[in-house]
Amino acid sequence: MSLSIWSILGIDPTSDASQIKKAYASMLKKYHPEDDPEGYQNLREAFNEAIRRAKQGDHPINSSYIQDEEHQALVPLPALRWQEQNHSELHQEKSESELVEEFIAKLESLYIDLHTRCEVSLWMEVLNSDIVWKIGRQNMLSNRVLGYLNEHFFLPGNIWDLLEGAFGWKETFSRAPEPFKEKYPNVYSYLIEETLVNKQGYFIVKSKGNIQASLFRLEVEFYQQSGALEQALLLCERYMEFAPIDNEAVILHARILLDMNRLDEAVAELGGLRAAMPEQAEILSLLGQCYMKLEQMEAAREIYNVMLNLNDGDIEAVVNLAKIHSYTKDRELIEDLGRRPLYTSLKTSFWLVVSKKWITILLIILFHILIVISWNKHIDLSFVSYVKQMIYPQEPLLVKTMDDVRSLPPGKNAIRLELSQAAYTGILEIEQQDEKGHKLMTYMQQDEAKKKDLLDKLAGYISVGRFKDYTLILLTNYEQTKEIHESGSIQLEGIVEELTVKEISIIMEDWRQRNHLADDIASDYYVVSKNGLRGSNLQLVIPFDIQLYCGLLALSYISLITELHKIRRFLRFH
Repeated sequence: MSLSIWSILGIDPTSDASQIKKAYASMLKKYHPEDDPEGYQNLREAFNEAIRRAKQGDHPINSSYIQDEEHQALVPLPALRWQEQNHSELHQEKSESELVEEFIAKLESLYIDLHTRCEVSLWMEVLNSDIVWKIGRQNMLSNRVLGYLNEHFFLPGNIWDLLEGAFGWKETFSRAPEPFKEKYPNVYSYLIEETLVNKQGYFIVKSKGNIQASLFRLEVEFYQQSGALEQALLLCERYMEFAPIDNEAVILHARILLDMNRLDEAVAELGGLRAAMPEQAEILSLLGQCYMKLEQMEAAREIYNVMLNLNDGDIEAVVNLAKIHSYTKDRELIEDLGRRPLYTSLKTSFWLVVSKKWITILLIILFHILIVISWNKHIDLSFVSYVKQMIYPQEPLLVKTMDDVRSLPPGKNAIRLELSQAAYTGILEIEQQDEKGHKLMTYMQQDEAKKKDLLDKLAGYISVGRFKDYTLILLTNYEQTKEIHESGSIQLEGIVEELTVKEISIIMEDWRQRNHLADDIASDYYVVSKNGLRGSNLQLVIPFDIQLYCGLLALSYISLITELHKIRRFLRFH
C-alpha cells in the first residue's frame, strides 16, 4: 500500500474508533465498490488496520504529522477545522431509543423496494448518519439492527460489507460464535458464511440490466427452497403482475402450488402453458406429478408417455410409468374383489393372509403355548388373578400364631409378623454355581465361609425369633440382622415357605443342640424376608423367558396386523 492508512482514510492518526469509522464512511463516496474496486479494497484494508491499531493503542492519538510508510518521511498536515455542532439541537427532543427506531425505519424504507435495496450510495448515506457514529457499536443500535436484518436478510454482498464496516459484527461473532449463530442464524449465513447469495451474485444480475425481474426470481426461489411457501407464492404473484408474459415465472408459480398441494390450481396453470409449449419437459414433469397426487393415473400415464417419446432415456417417466402400472393392477384386484359377495371376499382375504403370513401365524401359536407352559411352571397364580392383583394390590396378611401360618394356601404367601427373643445364628446363605453354571444356594457357619473365602458370595443370614410358642427360622438381609442383634426383636414382612431345604434343617438342628434349646423350632416353615415381598403372591416376578416370549409375540402380532391392514380396503366395497 503506497499511501499510509491515514492518508487513505483522510484523517490524522487516531485511536478514536468512531472517528475512524466516520472517515471510512465518508471515503466510501470516493471509493465506490463498483466504480473503483481497487480503491475500495485499499480503503477496506486501511480501515481494518486503523481499527486494529486503535484497539492496541500503538500510534499517537493526536498528531499533526503522518509518517509516509514508503519513504519514512514526516509530512506536515494542515490543522483540521471542525464545524461546531449544536448537540442540543440534534438530540434534545429525541431520546436514544427514538433515534434507534428512526434509524431502523430508514433501513426498512431501503429494504422494502428492491431498487433501493441494492443501491450502495443510499445505504452509505444512511450508515453515515450521526446516530451510527455517536452510538457506534453500542448494544442498543447494533442488536436492534441485527434483529431487523435477521428477519430481512436478502441483501447484496456489498451492502453486507457496508454494514460490517459500520458495526463490526464479524468481530462480535469471533468473540462468541455459538450464541451469535443461534440468535442471528440468517445474519450468520449471509455475513459470516456468505451462503445462498454470495457477494458476486447481485453484481452479476445487475450487470445484465434486469435487476428487478432477476432479483424477484432469486428471492422467490430462496423462499421456496427454505420451505416458506406462502411467502414464495405471494412474492411470485407480485412478480407476475408486472411480468405476465414470463412463462418461467408461471412455471415457478405452478411448482409452488404443487408443493402446497393446491393441485387443481397447478393443473390449470400448467395446462395453459402446455397448450403454448406442448413439448416443454418441465411443464410435462410437473403435470405428471400433479396427476399422480390426484390419483388420475390415466392422465399421468399419457403425460409420461409423451415424455418418453420425446426422450426415451427419461428416468422420471420410466419410474413413474412403473408405479402407475403397479397401482392400476392393485386397483383392478380391489375392484374385482369388490364385485364379489362378502363371503367370497372374506375367504379370499383369509387365504391371502395365510399364504403370506403362515410362518407368522405358526409363531404366534407357538409363543402362546410357550408362555402358558412357562407361566404354569414358574408362577403359582393364574394370569387373571395376577392381573387382578396388579390392579387392586393387597396388603400382606398379618399372622399371629403358627395355626395362621399353617392355614395359608399353598405357594409363596406374603405375611407380616412380630418376633421376640430374636437372634442371629451365625449361619450364612452363600450363592454359588453348580457344574452347569446354575445358581446354587448353600448354607454354612460364618467361620467356615470365612476360611473358604466365600464371604464375597454372601446372599443372606439365618436368624431365628420367638413366635408365640415356636421358634421360627428367618432368612434376613444385613439391616434386619443388625436390628435383631441390637434389639433382640423385629417386625418384618416376608414370604413364608415350607422348609424343603434339608441342608437348613440339618444345620439348624446342629445349632439347636449346641445352644441347648428346646425342641420347639417350627421345622416345617421358614420366612424369607431378605428381599421384602418380592417374588410373593403380592409381588410376583415375571421370569425372563416369559418376558422374551411376550416380546416376540408382540412383534409377530405387529407383522400380522400390518398385513391385515393391507386387505382392509378389500372389504370397503361392502
